[in-house]
Order: sequence, then structure tokens, then C-alpha cells
Amino acid sequence: MNSLLATLTRLGPTRLIIIMGITIGVTMALLMMSFRIGSPEKALLFSGLDLKEASVMTAKLDQMGVAYDLRGGGSAIFVPRKKVMEARMALAKDNLPSSGSMGYEIFDKSSTIGQTGFSQNMAQLRALQGELERTITTLDGVSAARVLLVLPQRTLFQRESSAPKASVVIRLQDNVIGASQTRAIRQLVASAVPGLKAGGVTVADESGRLLAKPQNDENGTDLGDGQRTMVEMAISKKIKSMLQPITGSDGVQVQVAAVLDMNRVTETSTVYDPEGRVIVSSDTTEETSDDVQNENAGGVSVGSNVPSAKKDTSDGPKTRAATSRNSEILNYGNSKTDRTVIRQAGAITRLSVAVVVDGSLRTDADGKQVYTPRSADEMSQIEALVKSAMGFDPARKDAVTVTNVRFSRPAPLGDVPPPSKFSFDKNDIMRGLELFILAVVSIALMIFIGKPLITGLGGGGPVLAGGALAAGNTDLPQLPGSVAAVDESGTPAILPAPTAGDDDNDSIDVARIQGQVKVSSVKKVAKIVDSHPDEAMSILRTWLHEE
Repeated sequence: MNSLLATLTRLGPTRLIIIMGITIGVTMALLMMSFRIGSPEKALLFSGLDLKEASVMTAKLDQMGVAYDLRGGGSAIFVPRKKVMEARMALAKDNLPSSGSMGYEIFDKSSTIGQTGFSQNMAQLRALQGELERTITTLDGVSAARVLLVLPQRTLFQRESSAPKASVVIRLQDNVIGASQTRAIRQLVASAVPGLKAGGVTVADESGRLLAKPQNDENGTDLGDGQRTMVEMAISKKIKSMLQPITGSDGVQVQVAAVLDMNRVTETSTVYDPEGRVIVSSDTTEETSDDVQNENAGGVSVGSNVPSAKKDTSDGPKTRAATSRNSEILNYGNSKTDRTVIRQAGAITRLSVAVVVDGSLRTDADGKQVYTPRSADEMSQIEALVKSAMGFDPARKDAVTVTNVRFSRPAPLGDVPPPSKFSFDKNDIMRGLELFILAVVSIALMIFIGKPLITGLGGGGPVLAGGALAAGNTDLPQLPGSVAAVDESGTPAILPAPTAGDDDNDSIDVARIQGQVKVSSVKKVAKIVDSHPDEAMSILRTWLHEE
């Protein structure tokens, strides 16, 4: 015990603090390695969660008794790898994660009693937006979505109302999305909202890129590049579906380039036919009169017109006058034709089709695959089929190119054996490498740091008078007055120092210290002092302090 205290006293406070720090670090590293090896490996359950939804999911995991770790500021949850699928199925039962959107279940959690019409309309709008967000998130390449709908309310006595609009912001998984997926999102939103056209839906990603801008077309259809792409894909699909039974599913490649007329034209014309005279209207008039008069009738007088006067009804000579007149008016006009023609945008003005067809592979008698190019007759038949499928029109100057080229095909894989019980996947390999590195670091810490500390603290070797350990090194020269060794009782043995007057400054009495110090050792000490003056000065200061 006394030797240990003496050793600690010689080390000094600075060295003791360093030794304690290194010891604590090695101990913590060993404890971390032991905990790491004993604890199960964690795997990612869900990431990109908001704090509110993460709290609900962790509460559910606590009920299930599943240990978890929160990382990434609470946005990522890690659970033991063996319980990942079980936890996901249990959370999916409660519709978690829901990406923070609320669907039509909002009506299940609230009562309609006492709600105003505005509150019910807002709840319906939120539910519709949430359902659209969930549906868009299921598309390939989309990790999250946000939908905003603008549904104008028509008020009383309003003649015209504005059309509804929508904005969609999506978060992409690989920062790339195809034009077909963008059109699918627009059509999906337009079909779910009454009165909304696909051209009124704006789609953007989280980086601010505009994937689909609103269109001014009254039909709400995509114009320009979108419609051209759709036409090219439709024609390419027709050609492939016709040629694949002949060449196989991987034996044909088709590329279509279409030129469309994007002008919407309305033509109105009136055509007159000078030879086609027709009766426009007719008016026929027929007049007939028959008048009989008595020749003995007197003249007209006042008496004859008096009502009480007697008329002369005697028969006498009479005269009769009969007249008849017919008239007809005919109106003629030339025939005319009024014609109105509306040409919608998107008419095909030219098509260019390139088709590459692979040959056929046959197996010879030796079992080798032999490539056989297609004959000229087969290529002619294939070209005729392509022209029929695309609607070839020489007036539009359509172009068709059909070429037979051997495709580069990878070698076929053999039968893959089923995985054995001792098979390792990528996760197992990474886990093994992690444990191996931890073990190597821990062993290195114990060998190069822990062992020298334990040996030095336990008095396993002599200590030089400057604090330097000299355990097991008997070849080091010892200066007179320094600690050469420790005796059996634990007391340091001090070499005798030379006395004044025994020798001059230039020589040393070798006979006096014979058996203790050799001449070669003294020379080595001199060299050490010359090469390390600072250390030699420190030793001298230690001697003075001890005296």
C-alpha cells in the first residue's frame, strides 16, 4: 500500500488526471460495446413524421410493448429488426401513418348537431383534400402530397360562377417524375372534384419546380408537349401490340415522333348554286262575281227608300253580269349551303416511326444458341403491319423505318437455389462488420492503453526520477543520485553521488564505483544529456527538490 501511495505521489496531479481520464474512456468504450452486442439490432420503422403523429405512434408501440428509438429530432422511429413488420401491420390497422391528412373519418369523430353550414362545408373540403393526398401518395415515386382546392360558392342571383381550381405539391422519392404520372395526378384530382377540369390543376414539387401549369383551354385538356406525348405513346403501343406476337415481348423497340397542329380553327361558309333554282314562295288569287239586275226598276227616290213604302215586286225584264279573275305570284331563289367547321387543336400533320426488330435464336444440335437474322420477306411484312397500325398517309409525308438488328441480351441465369438457414443478407453482413470493428477497437484499447497503466500503477517496474517508467529496461544507464530500483521493502534505492575532492572535473574514479557503473554506461549518459538537454535539466531540478 505504501509503495502504491509513493508511486502515485511521484506521478503528480497532472499525470493522475490524465490516467484517470484514459481509464474512464476505456471503461465507457467497453461498456458501450457490451451493451451494443447484447442489445437487438434496430431498423427503421417510419421516417419523415411530424411530432404529433410520431407521438401517437410511440404511444401505440408502448401499448404493444415494443422498444423503440427516436432519431432525427423525433421524425424517425427505429424498432428491433425482428419486429418491424409486426409493428407496421399493427400501426396500419389504426391508419398510421396518415401523412398528417384527415379523410372522411373526420365526420366519424365530430357531431353535426349545432354546426353551421360553413363548418360543414369546410369539413367536407378538408376531407376531400385528405383523401386526394392519400391517393396521390400511393403513386410510384411520390412520398408525400399536399392538395389545396378552391371551390367557389355560387350565391343567390349570380349569373356566372368561376371554375374550381386545385394546387398539388408533391415530394418525390428520387427527385424525378414522369410526364405520365403528372397527367395521372391532374386527371385524378379533376375526376374527384365536380366541375374541375384537368387544365385547372397545378402540380409542383417540393423544390419549387412547376411540373404542370394551368391551361387556358376550355376543355381542360393538356396541349403542346403533353398531348404530343400521349399521341406518340398511343401509336407506339399499337405497333408493339401487333409485333410482339411475332418477335416476342423483348424483340421489338418502337419510337414515334409526331408533329401536331395546335391551332384551333373555326370555318363558316355559305355556298350558292346558280343552277339550282327553286321556288321560294307562291301566292295564288282567284276572284268570281255574278250580278242580276231588273230593267223596270224605277229611279232612286225618297219614297222608295222609306221603310213603309211598298216595293214594286213585279216581274220584268232582267240583266245578268258574271266576271272571273285568277292571279298567281311565284318567288324564285337560288339554293345555298351554310357550313360551319371547327377543327380542334391536336391534329396530326406528320408521323415518323422507327422500328427495330431482333432476329430469332435457335438451338443447334450441340445445344448452342444460334442467331438468325430475319429475311427480306419478313421485314416487308413487318413494315406493312407498321404502316397499317400507325395510319400511314403519303399526303402527310409520313416516314417509316424498319431495321433488323441483333439485340444485346444478358446471359440467362440458371436455377437459383433457395436460401439456406445459414445464408446472410446485406443487413447481417453490415451487423457483423460493425461488431468486428467494435471488438478490434476495444481490444486495442485494452492492450495499448489499459495494460501499461495497470502495470505502472501496480509497481511492475522501476521509475526514473522524472516520472518516466523504466519497467524491465535494465540497459538504461542510471545517474548517480537517481532511483535505480526498488528494494524488497518498497524503498527506492539511491545510487551514491560522488564527493568533492575525489576526482577532478575531467575524469571519474572508475575504481570507486566499480561493479556499479561501467564506463560505457557513463558515455551513454553523456550522449543522452547532449541529445536531450531539457530532460536532463528536469532531472537536475528533481534532485534539487529532493535535497
